[in-house]
Amino acid sequence: MNENVKNEIEMAIINNSENINLDVLKEINKLYKMINKKIFKDELDNKVFITIYNDLDTKKRQIEASLSGKIWNSNFNQLTLKSVIFDGNIKNIISAMWHEMIHKLANQRNIKDVEKNGRHNKKFKELALSFGLKVTDPISKNVGYGTDLELKEYEKLDLSKINVNLLENFKETYFPVKKETLKKETYKYFCPNDLYKFTLSKKLSIKCNDCGKDFQLI
Repeated sequence: MNENVKNEIEMAIINNSENINLDVLKEINKLYKMINKKIFKDELDNKVFITIYNDLDTKKRQIEASLSGKIWNSNFNQLTLKSVIFDGNIKNIISAMWHEMIHKLANQRNIKDVEKNGRHNKKFKELALSFGLKVTDPISKNVGYGTDLELKEYEKLDLSKINVNLLENFKETYFPVKKETLKKETYKYFCPNDLYKFTLSKKLSIKCNDCGKDFQLI
């Protein structure tokens, strides 16, 4: 393995908030290089730390991935993939990476493709269209252009060199969804003569020993 690539992978693990399997990051790095070569004609440099962040426990999961500016006083960008994109479909992982690589290209070309509020502008749209992504119109004035990966572009990649099974099963292995605790049903009982009140987890027929009447359910 190229030493620079090895260092990128190791730094990604160090910078990652989760204990990610090294093999997963190797495959993600291979994907980056494959897309760069096939789609971007190797215009993108390899100065990028790719990290994976678990956002399954957060309430807002609108952002699937992100690309930061230069980090740690270096010339490297940080490309963060959120666990929400690891949904068992390799196409969605590639689509998110492809989108962020458009930002990486804009960064290298000194093109301002995002407004201060994070809105993708027309310059982003132009770049995305020229590099194989389908662009969707903004749904509101505060939300910029979105992207999607068309099948014909996706099929240009030779995924036989990628461990697709590892990536598609990644979330279940490393980010297991927490099972919601089922709330136990409870029943509130009261004596018709208002002598007693209590709660039980079972539905029963109970008679009050003091007044002789059946307890009622609230």
